[in-house]
Amino acid sequence: MITPQHSTAAPSRRTVLRRALLTGAAALAGSHLTGCSPSSPQPETSAPSQSAPTTGSSGRRVLLVYFSRPGENYHYGRRTDLKVGNTEVLARKVSSRITCDTYRIQAADPYPHDYDATVRRNVHEQDTDARPGITGRLPALDGYNRSCWAVPSGTSEHR
Repeated sequence: MITPQHSTAAPSRRTVLRRALLTGAAALAGSHLTGCSPSSPQPETSAPSQSAPTTGSSGRRVLLVYFSRPGENYHYGRRTDLKVGNTEVLARKVSSRITCDTYRIQAADPYPHDYDATVRRNVHEQDTDARPGITGRLPALDGYNRSCWAVPSGTSEHR
């Protein structure tokens, strides 16, 4: 009988973070799709809202905060120039399915358009445990019952 060989190597940090993000996104979408949807159809908007808290039919107010980097990036396994970052695409999909306000975090020192330059910066920030500044102020969370945070899951392990 042939016994299958299993790898004993631990998953990389990238793999763990990616799985955690996907699990969190699925849980977020699943828990809100049933409870926060408006009872009547809502008009579609082309951009996420950054206004006062909105209330769904259940009375809950949800804020979806996200950080996303457009520019040269990976998309379906290859590099391409993205006008909208991957995490913003996810945030838009979630916000189109639940009643929520969205807020995009923007870096005070914008990340480079070039992917390799962004990876070098990200590695440096991880190595120095940096907390880069952001522009603007986050919305007051006391106006919301829930806040959900979406950030890129790909950490830079390319050293």
